[in-house]
Amino acid sequence: MSEFATSHRPSGNSRPDAGFTLLELLIAMAILTFGITTLLGVLSVGVGTRRTAEMRGRAVVLADRILHDLQRSTLADHPIPTDPDWVAEDLAIESEVVEVIDGFPGMRYTASYTTDQARPDLVLVTVRVAWNEQGEEQGVELKRILPRQVPFSRRVGQRTEYR
Repeated sequence: MSEFATSHRPSGNSRPDAGFTLLELLIAMAILTFGITTLLGVLSVGVGTRRTAEMRGRAVVLADRILHDLQRSTLADHPIPTDPDWVAEDLAIESEVVEVIDGFPGMRYTASYTTDQARPDLVLVTVRVAWNEQGEEQGVELKRILPRQVPFSRRVGQRTEYR
């Protein structure tokens, strides 16, 4: 046999190229399992955060739509009192609670009104949109000062009726 062939042959019990030991494999599997578990946890948090952001965005759109509807309907139906002897109760508007909203499943809203005797032409409208997410109530609250007046389209319609 040649000298080259015998010099590279492992001798006896030493086997440097025999592969990984069982301990090395267990440590590698533990590291891999930890990494996959961490990755799955991060992904589930990301999905939950995306859903919350989506619901908040939908709630803001809904609240804005509600504020426009309230300005056109509720506030138009409660104009500024024309009686010179009006009292604060004449300015009051009942709060509204709506549990089912078309196009927005699972959402509900509450609209409340705050009036000021010094400025009866303005109303502070607070709209709170709420929904349940993973057993907890989440919500968005928007406040807007709206004029207490008949909408322009109704005023124009009233003027054309007089002619």
